[in-house]
Amino acid sequence: MRVLLNQNFSTGWSSTAGTVEPDPASGRPSVRLPAGWTGDVTFRFVPPGWYAGWTIGIGAAALLGLWLRRTPTAGVAR
Repeated sequence: MRVLLNQNFSTGWSSTAGTVEPDPASGRPSVRLPAGWTGDVTFRFVPPGWYAGWTIGIGAAALLGLWLRRTPTAGVAR
């Protein structure tokens, strides 16, 4: 038995029931269930590069904060 998800397939799909692969007939994300499966099936999508993007963004914000603290403001008397 195969469970199909009505979405486009791309790398980044995962499932609680097994490996997500494109359905041979439609190309949609699908999971092959073992015989007698009685549990829930949950799909999750995390785009490739999601965690790397967040890490780079947070690092850039931290560096900007450090740079702004060290750079004197023009025209402000101290």
